[in-house]
Amino acid sequence: MNIDDLLLTSVACKGIATISVDRVDFKSQIAHGDLVRLEGEVVSTGSSSLAVQITGYRHDIEAGKFVHTLSAIMTCVALDKNMQASPGLPKLMDPTDPEYVNKHQEIAKQRKELAARWRGVQEAVDKLPHVSVDMLKTCNYGRSLVVPIPDTLIEVQNSFLPKHLNRNNTIFGGEVLTWMDKVALYCARNFTKNQNMVTVSMNRIFFKLPITMDDIVTMHARVSSARYFTVANLDRSYRMKQISTGLKVDENDQESMRTLLKAQHRWLFDDQEAKLLNLEPLSLSTPNAASKL
Repeated sequence: MNIDDLLLTSVACKGIATISVDRVDFKSQIAHGDLVRLEGEVVSTGSSSLAVQITGYRHDIEAGKFVHTLSAIMTCVALDKNMQASPGLPKLMDPTDPEYVNKHQEIAKQRKELAARWRGVQEAVDKLPHVSVDMLKTCNYGRSLVVPIPDTLIEVQNSFLPKHLNRNNTIFGGEVLTWMDKVALYCARNFTKNQNMVTVSMNRIFFKLPITMDDIVTMHARVSSARYFTVANLDRSYRMKQISTGLKVDENDQESMRTLLKAQHRWLFDDQEAKLLNLEPLSLSTPNAASKL
């Protein structure tokens, strides 16, 4: 993600800041020492914002080729020297296939509409006078233990170093995202009492304010059923394993009830978003690169 920030700066000919990671889906695991390639393409632009599609490939040594490993969509904003949104981004064009640009602009419009509906549903939950059990779609998975949501809370503090700074003298979004992933994984491991867990997707990560090197940042993570970071529970053979711990449903704890209901709505929106963002993976810019390794 840090590399993407630098590349987008050169494309936009302006300062660039990541404002959201709309969606990241991991198709397969990436291990320490793996060789990974990222292909990126600007798929839509607004007055000062641009959406970028990213496709990740991991080099499979046994197969001798790069295999599709991850897909992501992120949104960035162009900045002026005063760190304010800077309009005037160039329009996208494809002389060989004009419909390609039109298609992605239409998808961007639908994404914006879906995001507005998502915010509306989340705000509607906050306005409910009372959230009852019958509003939740609960499933009995035969779990042996249920835990209140507040008991799953993990709080971690961190500060950043000069090496984490981008050209805007703020912290790279990628550094923050990496830290968030670590905290989310620890929260999940603490909940399941299982070390073998991996992040399989994340969505709607918003960077509302910049973080500087002088800031002390506090991160909160809790299990909410779904969906900002989705973590898979695995056994020692790295096969999917059922989670034996569940979340307690208690109408006397209205804050937790709202959290559960919001998570339920996010799950439904995630299905819609997954269909909308089902873009074809970007091709390798140098397909024969594997043969040169």
